[in-house]
Amino acid sequence: GSGEGARAVITGEVEDVTCGLVISSIGYKSIPIDPSVPFDSRKAIVPNNMGRVEQAPGLYCSGWLKTGPTGVIATTMNNSFDTARSMVEDMDSGRLDVSAARTGSQSIWALLEKRGTLQSLCVEMRRGEATGKPREKLLTVEEMLQVARK
Repeated sequence: GSGEGARAVITGEVEDVTCGLVISSIGYKSIPIDPSVPFDSRKAIVPNNMGRVEQAPGLYCSGWLKTGPTGVIATTMNNSFDTARSMVEDMDSGRLDVSAARTGSQSIWALLEKRGTLQSLCVEMRRGEATGKPREKLLTVEEMLQVARK
C-alpha cells in the first residue's frame, strides 16, 4: 500500500545504497508511561484529540504516543505543532489555567533525576561534543539503564 496504510513486506531482496548519512530510528511501539495516564494498548497510543489527552484535562501528548508508529520525521514534527496549537488555544481560551505558579516542576526535576534522565542527557552531550554534534544518542535500553544507574 501507500500513504498512511503502507506496510513493510519482507521480499528477501537486498539493495546497497551509497549515501552520506544514515539515521537510525529506534522503536516502533509506545508503552504506557504511567498508570494514571489513559492508554490504548491495542493502538499503542494515548487517546487524544489534537494532542489533548482524553479524560485528563491539561495533559497533552505528541509523537508516536499520540499517533502510533506512522509517518516520517516531518509528519511527527507537524503533529507536534498541532499539539502545541492545542495548548496555545487552551491557554488563550482559559481552558488551561496558567495564572498561578505550580510547584510541580520541582517534582518533575526530582523524578527525572531519580530515573537517570539527566545523567543520560549529560552523557549524550559529552559524546556529541567529541564528534562535533550537540548530542550522540544512546542507542539501546540497556545502555540507557546502565548510564541511569551510575
